[in-house]
Amino acid sequence: MKLKGFFLEQESEDRGPIDSFRALRLFARDKISKWELEAIDPLIYDVKVKKPNGESEVILDFGYDEETLRVLGLSDDDNWFARVVTNSYQTYEFTDWSSMKDNFIEGSGGYFLSKLDDENKEKIDLISIFLMGRPFFGESIGDKEARDFFNKFDEFFESEFEQIISELTEEQNSQMSNSAEEEINRDIDNYLSKFDLSFQSKFDRIKTTVSDLINLYAVTGKYKLTIKELFEYYFEREAFDSGGWYEDTYRFEDSEKMDWSSLNYSIGRQLDSVVEKIEDKHNLTKFKEFYDKITSKYKINTWYDLPKDKDILFNISGFEPDEMKVNVQIKQRGLRNYNILRHKFSEENFLKFLHHPELFPIWKD
Repeated sequence: MKLKGFFLEQESEDRGPIDSFRALRLFARDKISKWELEAIDPLIYDVKVKKPNGESEVILDFGYDEETLRVLGLSDDDNWFARVVTNSYQTYEFTDWSSMKDNFIEGSGGYFLSKLDDENKEKIDLISIFLMGRPFFGESIGDKEARDFFNKFDEFFESEFEQIISELTEEQNSQMSNSAEEEINRDIDNYLSKFDLSFQSKFDRIKTTVSDLINLYAVTGKYKLTIKELFEYYFEREAFDSGGWYEDTYRFEDSEKMDWSSLNYSIGRQLDSVVEKIEDKHNLTKFKEFYDKITSKYKINTWYDLPKDKDILFNISGFEPDEMKVNVQIKQRGLRNYNILRHKFSEENFLKFLHHPELFPIWKD
């Protein structure tokens, strides 16, 4: 397609019936008008005249996006995928609500947790203290405990949890659609640019010039074809070297490109609703004060010596918000873990236990 001027310099008069190729040559030599050229080949939508005429812009209208992409050699799957992803009236569903929920719980919150702002993390901690007896962040929490937390969250606060999943599903689909559209447009644009072609509007109208069309006829030697037939012949032999988008949609997932500012706002509203529901039925503020007083001195799941008896070890395993009690595991030094005793203490009794364990006959003779 780099043979500009090859046919424009021909001096002999064209003879015979006027076909697309001859019409382009005649127009380039100013022998026919733009309107006559437009009338000869149905693919020509518009001609924007420039001087010399060979540099005039030609807009080719294939009628439908599907037809344009077919002519350019895209596979049926990529043809369909490119059209649905770039459809401005709807968002392609890369993942559905149920899959998002399952993946969210099984993945223990995954990337979602790392993207929460500090305010929302504090709300999650408050909810976790109520549901699990311990905060979600700041302590070492395993995947199983995280899954237990989200399952309980879903059980006790179903509407808020489902709305959070809906927000995540919608935003991930939007992000993946945007990334897919960017890649598809880039791949096709780069492909067309190799042939001095570009879109006037995606994907139904292609922009070229009179001289480029004449040169394409010269390259192929198929002078009797219509312009559409010429394109079909040429691009059937020039393989589209990108694509494969439909076969690998996971490549478009990028949590860094999700709108976490908006998500933190909308998710925060759902967390606020949960905290308010807890406060309505339980004195969460009072329990939090109790929790902070204990954990400021003793970390959860950490063994400590009793201040008054170094042969007795204890650790804080959790809390009971409804009862305002702390769960404590107790064992004698040197004994195996299956000798561990478990006991619940109020704040007052826990302090007594630390300094006067003899008041609590928790071991049987």
